Amino acid sequence: MTTAEKRREEILAAAGKCFRKKGFHQTSMQELCAEAGLSPGSVYRYFPSKNAIIEALVEQEKDYFFELFRRLDRQTDTLTGMLAMMDAFTSPDVGQVHLDAETTAEAFRQEAVHETLRRYDAEVNDRLTALIREGQENGSIRRSADPRAAAILLACIADGLAYRRALGFLPDAATLNDAFSALARRMLCP
Repeated sequence: MTTAEKRREEILAAAGKCFRKKGFHQTSMQELCAEAGLSPGSVYRYFPSKNAIIEALVEQEKDYFFELFRRLDRQTDTLTGMLAMMDAFTSPDVGQVHLDAETTAEAFRQEAVHETLRRYDAEVNDRLTALIREGQENGSIRRSADPRAAAILLACIADGLAYRRALGFLPDAATLNDAFSALARRMLCP
């Protein structure tokens, strides 16, 4: 990792900490700079605006989830591997879910953030759709399932479970994970 890449990561970590604590609009650039231990000029050298930082945080999260997809590619049973990956989606870091909620709210106000989230969502749905098609080809997923609709539905359920778990509304997460897995199997198994 170059010095510039390391510095960007430090700024993103500081921004994430500040944004989780106070939200995007309640966090001043001075607070963010203090958390990062940098001057405003240094931060602006890496990110031209607070929105650019928000967009970089979304990209960082996307990179994390696509690493989960890469791990899944090494699985032989597509459905079992996909359900294991969905467990990672629904077992969130509470701070990350808070940051996701902030980002989602910001997408209603800022077109650039909305577009970044739309692209991210489309990429996730495309990848899940491709996985379901692969499962249909290797026989682990029912051929009559609509891959796109199933992908979107699974993502929606995973998002809802993640938010509810982060809020403490799911006291028995293991049981719900089992129920989610059973539901997905009923929907997708041959």
